[in-house]
Amino acid sequence: INHVQENAEYGGILDRVVGQVFDGPISSPKGAALGVGKSIKNPVGKLLYTSGVWSYFTFVPGVLKGHDLCRTMWEKHIPTTPILLFGCRNDPMSTEEYNERCVEGWRKLGCDVRLKFWDDSAHSNHMRIHKDEYVNTLNAYLDTMEP
Repeated sequence: INHVQENAEYGGILDRVVGQVFDGPISSPKGAALGVGKSIKNPVGKLLYTSGVWSYFTFVPGVLKGHDLCRTMWEKHIPTTPILLFGCRNDPMSTEEYNERCVEGWRKLGCDVRLKFWDDSAHSNHMRIHKDEYVNTLNAYLDTMEP
């Protein structure tokens, strides 16, 4: 979005966005490390993965700043088009609280936000676990988009 706003050559791109679909946005680097770590059965693998991701976000210059900038853009500076948000209530990577905060902010910006949440489908497994419901919800949303 910053690139589009700073370069007149790309100025018309945002005007062509007619809808947005998001599935399990990551709420924090800590959530990313812990969330995937929970899916690893081997205790040594879990420890190595979790500490590796945490270290990456903590010690590699610019990574955390870049993630925070992306989150700010995602939360506060998106096109005001309809949004379909997929998620689940037990996702440690994309927490229910974070999604509620995003939805509230998007609605304040004037976005029409539509939600499809499951109680238990882990992070971004919705399409795999609830394929028919996912595809039907997505198709119904896309059918409402005007070119």
